[in-house]
Amino acid sequence: MKSILAFVLLIFCLNLLAQERYVDINGQKFRIKEFGTGKVTVIFESGMSDSLEAWGVIPDTVALFTHVFLYDRADIGKSDSSRQKRTIPNMVSELKSILIHEKINPPYVLVGHSLGGYITGIFQVNILLI
Repeated sequence: MKSILAFVLLIFCLNLLAQERYVDINGQKFRIKEFGTGKVTVIFESGMSDSLEAWGVIPDTVALFTHVFLYDRADIGKSDSSRQKRTIPNMVSELKSILIHEKINPPYVLVGHSLGGYITGIFQVNILLI
């Protein structure tokens, strides 16, 4: 019982340490959250209309082992409204721009839910072509 309580407390503390902030990409603000340390960055890409909160404590648990990155796409959660059509290529471009701006370099592990799976799939192909 004590070990379960300690684990829950650790997850709670990690969540408090997570750095939620806003980044400006070409005049558009995106809410991002990153925490944990490691050589690999796990990028969580949410479903169609889900904000980063949809992942619950999963990123907190992953952050015990490595670096974690989440964000709200344009028109989602606390990010600004989009100035572009909501196409997969545009969403991939926004993700790439945010990662470049924040100097978050590969290697990546991509975790996508629903629409996020399409975004991470195209993102992966684009990374391989660079």
